[in-house]
Amino acid sequence: MEGEQIFNEEKMVGTKNPFFEGPKLSSPEEVKKQERKDPNLILEQMAGGEQKEEGDTNSIIEVPTQENNETIPDYLRRLQWTGNYLFHGSPFGAIAELEPRLAADLSGDPWKNDRAVFAVPDAALAVQRALLPDLRKIEGPRVIITGKNPQAPAEPYMEISRNVAVALGSGSLYVLPKTGFEVHPKGGQWKSKEPVKPIMELPVGPDDYERLGGKIVVRE
Repeated sequence: MEGEQIFNEEKMVGTKNPFFEGPKLSSPEEVKKQERKDPNLILEQMAGGEQKEEGDTNSIIEVPTQENNETIPDYLRRLQWTGNYLFHGSPFGAIAELEPRLAADLSGDPWKNDRAVFAVPDAALAVQRALLPDLRKIEGPRVIITGKNPQAPAEPYMEISRNVAVALGSGSLYVLPKTGFEVHPKGGQWKSKEPVKPIMELPVGPDDYERLGGKIVVRE
């Protein structure tokens, strides 16, 4: 189980849109020109919920669309099951591009204490981050323990102090491509040292976290 982590502070750009559309490139010459400007993955939103990786016109990644009457937790489970995506939670919405920021992890692990965009393949763990408030606004000593329950390893678990609990709220879950990310040697967490453009943004709240099997314990 992880201790308190201060992850990225993201760049908020544009208006809130559940799907991010990258620049539409219509010719190989334009593709090469864009690659020289930005070596990172550029995703173009395709009709029918597909994503095309620019620079490899034969590579099509299907992004399942949310079905009618499908809850956000069920949709997230389905996306997670594919193994094709990573998730990043934030209390901030309408982020067009996640920027690398220096993280502070109490474990002392140099890999985790890095300037990067951090993400996880477990949607519930990312939702934990989305529910937390802007920590700069929390007054007094605080306790934030996130991760999995050591007594029940399959259970997402948050232990927080009262001053954090009263500020919990809804946030945004960003679905990210795995391209450009590296995984921690022990697994679990991924990071990208380059900016990352989300594939989509989904609103999440405490109810969604609980429906994903998550547990919140408040420390008095």
